[in-house]
Formats: sequence, structure tokens, C-alpha cells
Amino acid sequence: MKILAGFLILILISGSINLPGTSIITTHAEEQKIFPDWVKTVFKFWANEAISDGELKNALEYLLKEKILDLTEPKTTDPKTTESTINGGLLSTIKIDDNEFFTKTTEIIADVVKKVKGDPALDLLATTLLPEIPIVGGLLSTMYGNASGTTEDKNGKVLEILEKYEKMDEVRLKQAFLKLDANKDAIQNNTYLLDNLLVDTKQILEYTSDTNTRVKSLESKLDQISAQLTEIKIGKSSTTITPELKVLLNEITQLKSEIKDDVNFDTVKLEALAKTLALQKDFDGALAIYDQILQQDSTNNSALKEKGWTLYEQKKNYESVAAFNKLLEAHPNDDEGWEGKGWALLEVGNRAGEARESFLKALELDGASIDAMIGLGWAYYDEKNCNKAQSIFQKALDLEPGNEELLEAISETKFGC
Repeated sequence: MKILAGFLILILISGSINLPGTSIITTHAEEQKIFPDWVKTVFKFWANEAISDGELKNALEYLLKEKILDLTEPKTTDPKTTESTINGGLLSTIKIDDNEFFTKTTEIIADVVKKVKGDPALDLLATTLLPEIPIVGGLLSTMYGNASGTTEDKNGKVLEILEKYEKMDEVRLKQAFLKLDANKDAIQNNTYLLDNLLVDTKQILEYTSDTNTRVKSLESKLDQISAQLTEIKIGKSSTTITPELKVLLNEITQLKSEIKDDVNFDTVKLEALAKTLALQKDFDGALAIYDQILQQDSTNNSALKEKGWTLYEQKKNYESVAAFNKLLEAHPNDDEGWEGKGWALLEVGNRAGEARESFLKALELDGASIDAMIGLGWAYYDEKNCNKAQSIFQKALDLEPGNEELLEAISETKFGC
């Protein structure tokens, strides 16, 4: 007589009845197996024709449905492994924008590199080191687990990548991780073939290496022309640029256009870069860098002054006046600041009196400033004081004979206002 499937299930669940030659003993160790030993009992019933095919099918379906029999992969209860799997790699609980992210990440990467170098035969997956690395860990774990070759071969490939990440600064590291994080679903779902698994990483590393080369070249060229650019005045009387300097300015502008991210240069290099862009008529690019400098030092004399002149070149005259006012609040004895404010006021229109006072203040601080004298002459001219204007222009021409701008001014005002 065949045993009913329901009674069979009861026997299997309770483990209270044994058939001859069978043993239903469940231990903690056996629970970790994919198929516990007592499952054999089901098939012994079936093999001895004690139950039919249909009853076996119904019994197994019930056990699976109720999760009494679990065919999923066994899960480790090792807290270190669990934490590595859940919190490490692509599922890291450390967010890229957190303050501690890059400090922790670089420390972990450095630790893995050190351990592998110290023990070339170290199995990285067995020790759960790779998954501990935020963002990159999941990708490298997949690569390492599926790669062929000896442990040393696998470690060599991983080391090559980790050492490059280790050398990245925070900006490059963030760029690399953001790109990998954007692809984490595809990586986690193993839709990448092994050959293509590191395409994103390789591209990032190649781009980073290429970018670093460009950044170093840009730094070198900025150092080369920094002193020369200090002598060049953006505004009313820009110094004539030599052909050699023009070539350097073009090279710097090209390099900057090829570097997509902001570069962490010191203030001197940033000022040189901004002035280069202004001389090349990239006024918006120059202003962005001046603002970057002023975010770090709101009273930076050079940045405030050059920002005022750059706005003047853009014919943003009200903004130019505001920039020079900010400069003069911090540096009231800056003669070029008073001069710049005067020229911006003349361009605004109907503010010749204010412009005149600004130029007079500039000349009080530097009596030999030809540009301030020219500005003062035009301020008097706008106020319909033609004789005074002619007198100022002539005085300036005596100091700098042959000045074409002064000769034109004298000619234009010769017949009165």
C-alpha cells in the first residue's frame, strides 16, 4: 500500500518516523549543505515504489514552496564576509560625496596593495579584501573570480589597476568612481563579458594618464610665462605681445580646452591662466577663474583688479565699476583700481564728475600714469571743459612724446567741445 503524499510530508518535516535503512537527523552543520541528508528519504520512498511519481512531485513542490527545502546558494554567517558583500564594493554605504569617502578608499586600496605585495600568493577573494574597496571592489572581485591563471597572475592584474588608482588625486578618483558607479547595475548583473569587464576602468585610467600629462604641461607653461603676464595690462593699454608669447598663449589655451575638469593650481598659476584666457578674448573663462580665486581669498588684489578690467573689456560697465569698488574697499591706495573705476564710469555715461575724481585719486597715488592722465582729459572733455582737457593731454604728451592715443585726443578736442 502506497503512503499518501501528505503523510510523507509530515514524516519529512517532523523527522519523527524512520524507515528501515534511513536516517532523518538534522544538525547545524548539515543545514549548510545544499541538500540535507534527510532529502534522500524522499527518494528512497520513491525508489521503493512506496509513493508514485505524482506524490513525489507534490511532496517536493510543497517543501520548496514552504521553503522547508531551500535550493538557493548557502549563505555564510561569517560577519566579516557578510559586511564585505553588502557594504563593500559597488554596494558601499560610504557615499562618494561623504567627506571620509576618499580618505577611507585610498587607505583601503593602499592596504590591499601592501598585503598583495607582501604575499604574492594571497587569495584576494578568500580573504574578502577586494569587496571592501568602495565602488571598485565589486568590479575587481568579478574580474578576479572569473579570470584564468594562477593566484599570482590574478594578483598581478589587480595590482596594475589598484596602483593606478592609488596614484590618482581626489578629482581623478572621484571622476573614475562616478563613472563606474553609473554602470554598477550592469556590472552587478554580470552583463559584461570578462574581456570587456574593465573597459570603463581602462578608459578612465587612460584618460586620467593623458589628462595628467596635459595638466603637467599646462603647469610648466604657466610657470614659464607667469612673470611676463604680470607686466601685461588688460584694459586701456595692453602691452604688445611678442610672437613667442603669442605661441605660448595659444598652447595654454589649447591645453586648457582639452582638460575638461577644473585644475587645482596655486593662485599664481590660476592668475596666469585667467590672464591668458582674457588676452585670447575668452573673457567668460577668465572671469570663472578669477571668481574661483576670490572664493578662496575675497580680497585678492590682482584677481579683483583683473576681474574689473575683464568686465570692462566685455563692456559690462556697471559690473566693472562694482568690481573696482570692491577692490578699492579692500585696497584703497591701489592707483590702478582708481584708474580702472574712472574708465568704467566714463563708459557708463553721464558720470564724468565721478570719473574725474577717480582719475585725480589715481594721479595722486601715481603722478606719472599716462593712462590716468588720458582718462582725466576725457573726463574734463565730457564736462565741456575743453581747455582743461587740452592742457591735460598736452602734459601727458610731454611725458610720452609720440603717443598716438594722445595725438588723436589732442586733434579731436582741438576745436572745442
